Amino acid sequence: MSKETSTLDNLPINSYLYIPSTAFDSSNYLEVNILTDDGKGLSSFSDSYETYIANVKKKIEELAKTQEKATALKIKEDAMHEYNDGMQKYIDGTKQYQDALDAYQKEIADAQQKLSESRADVAAGEVEIANAKDKLVSAQNALNTEKLNRQAEIDHQHEIINLNRATLESSQQTLNDQKSTLEQNEHDLTIALTAIPDAITLYQTEIQFRQGIAHYGISPTTPVSLLTMFRADLRELCDAIFPEGYTGKTIGDLQSALDDHLQQIDQNFSLTAPTKEDRLLELQNLQTQYTNDLATVQNALTVTIPASQQQITDGLAAVDQGQQQLNQGQSTLNQKIADGQAEIDVGWQAVYTNENKLADARVQIADGEAQLNTAITEGAKKLNDALEELNLSKAKLADAKKKIDDLAEGKWTILDRKSHYASVTFKNTIHQMEAISRVFPVFFILVAALVCLTTMTRLVEEQRNEIGTLRALGYTRWQCTSKYLFYAISATLIGIVVGSILGLSSFPLIIYHAWRMMYILPSIRFVVPLGLIGFTAMLFIFAMGVATWFACKADTQDVPSQLMRPKAPPMGKKTFLENIPFIWNHLGFTDKVTTRNLFRYKKRFFMTIIGVAGCTALMLIGFGIRDSISNMVDINFKEIIQYDGMVSFEDDASEQVKAEALKEIQSTENVTDAHIGFVYTTKTYDDKVDETASVHVFDQEGINREFNLRTRIGHKPISLTDDGVIINEKLAENLGVHIGDKITIEDVEGNPHEVNITGITEMYVNHFVSMSRKYYE
Repeated sequence: MSKETSTLDNLPINSYLYIPSTAFDSSNYLEVNILTDDGKGLSSFSDSYETYIANVKKKIEELAKTQEKATALKIKEDAMHEYNDGMQKYIDGTKQYQDALDAYQKEIADAQQKLSESRADVAAGEVEIANAKDKLVSAQNALNTEKLNRQAEIDHQHEIINLNRATLESSQQTLNDQKSTLEQNEHDLTIALTAIPDAITLYQTEIQFRQGIAHYGISPTTPVSLLTMFRADLRELCDAIFPEGYTGKTIGDLQSALDDHLQQIDQNFSLTAPTKEDRLLELQNLQTQYTNDLATVQNALTVTIPASQQQITDGLAAVDQGQQQLNQGQSTLNQKIADGQAEIDVGWQAVYTNENKLADARVQIADGEAQLNTAITEGAKKLNDALEELNLSKAKLADAKKKIDDLAEGKWTILDRKSHYASVTFKNTIHQMEAISRVFPVFFILVAALVCLTTMTRLVEEQRNEIGTLRALGYTRWQCTSKYLFYAISATLIGIVVGSILGLSSFPLIIYHAWRMMYILPSIRFVVPLGLIGFTAMLFIFAMGVATWFACKADTQDVPSQLMRPKAPPMGKKTFLENIPFIWNHLGFTDKVTTRNLFRYKKRFFMTIIGVAGCTALMLIGFGIRDSISNMVDINFKEIIQYDGMVSFEDDASEQVKAEALKEIQSTENVTDAHIGFVYTTKTYDDKVDETASVHVFDQEGINREFNLRTRIGHKPISLTDDGVIINEKLAENLGVHIGDKITIEDVEGNPHEVNITGITEMYVNHFVSMSRKYYE
């Protein structure tokens, strides 16, 4: 997978999907992935692989020329067959549309006829209901009139009966009062007649009492008990007067009590005679009168009162009978009124039911009208849609026929690894790394060799006395030399082993993780280059052995006694600076000694110079690369490229969507300018070299907003014209072209086109091609 784009329709390849063949609705193979037998053993980034693949590609291109025509002919035949099928479907659709139109018009006419009939039925029902309402109102008025008349007559009879009943009840009350009065009179007369004999007796006794008192000369203070001794009648009188006993009572008391009794009798009978004798006579006459009155009262109670009571009872019976008849008439009237009202209510219920039916019918008619309108609208819409679809089908068929007539031969798109931008970029990155790997190790090896040579030479020279001692003890020259050879070779082997382990485990990881920021790579797989390690080991062992051998050879040639002595320093010589007194005389003693020693030990001098110069050169190269890259980034993305961000649209985005997006971006805070252009990545090449470039299609105003097109030397501005393209300097250098030359650029669909170069601009990152809209079209 890759994070870049390919020449196939200029689309990014972010992932691969593997799905079964049943997911494709195509009988033709759309893609063929070719794997060669001989290509397996070749490196994908080697020249031999590219040469081999170029021959394979050429054979496939020759095959494509014959297959393109055959495929185009078959596609044209299949397309014509599909066109005929589509034309037949269009004819059938036209007939179906006409049938549907006729059926639609007939259904609308039938529905309108049914609605008209329903409206007529509703109007007739409304007339019938109005007539029924009039009849029911008339019947209700007649019933109410009859009810009022009959009810008035019954109410009048009620009033008569109630009046008679009141009269009888009043007579009954009067009779009862008379009967009570008579009974009371009878009772009073009976009591009075009962009391009159006693009163007569009392008066007679009073008269006799007074006569006896006067005859016997009894005083008022005489006890009553003495009086009772003379007559038994007096005793009875005293018992009546003093029921509580008369012991201790006097005649005066008796006389007083007797007078009180007589006074009470007078009050009861209203006696007005002046004397008791007259009163006695009056009582006797009153007794006779009371006896006659009592007979009269008793006769009224036994004869007159019962007869009157019978008359009243007969009258009440007649009144009750009349009330019963009247109640029966009321019930008959009520029943008749209720029956009549029930018939009217039934009539009204029928009217209400019919009105509800009419209301339902009106609702149904309204629903029918709404449904009819909806059906008309929907039917018309469906017919219009069908007609539009037929017209669209007709237009599509015409367009298809034109496309079939204009159908050109198909073209095979043959892509190799060089057609994939990520592969090419990755290959260039590898080549860059290979170039670096061919230069930097030379410096490291030279520095390491010089250090090792200097170290071994100094080591042998410093151990000159030990070598002389060993020689004096009987060791041979080879034995003494082998000691230092073993040390040099063992140190070299240890260094090679440690360096190989550290180098192979660190540098590949660093480079791998750096590349992962640009590419999606598989898991790292470490490969040990045994041949390179062996060659380096042999080279260093040989160099260290030779240096140690020559160092030991020079020292072991002397006799042991000479070796045990310090080595005589080289003879001093006059330096060049000594011939310049102005400089030499101004140097100090130490400076003069150092200057003479530099030329006395020429070997050390040159080894030091070469080592320091090599290390300094590496440092300068590193800082120079860093400074160049940092300046290059600032110049490229601050001075040349003016925009800070880019927004990509989908391929099917409309111009309206693009305009709205541009307007929204321009209205965003901190956005000073925005412009719409056409950008795609493609391949540009000549006869020998091909490169990947980013093509920018703008007008002059747009390109000036996005880029500062200028020459690298002099920074002269470059204008965009309609006569050619502007490319960056590095692309021109790689293709070996200049202003006025032509190069081949693929369009967004991968078709090659030759273009003129009208300008070469300054650009340090990626390859850049700019052209106007008119020139691109």
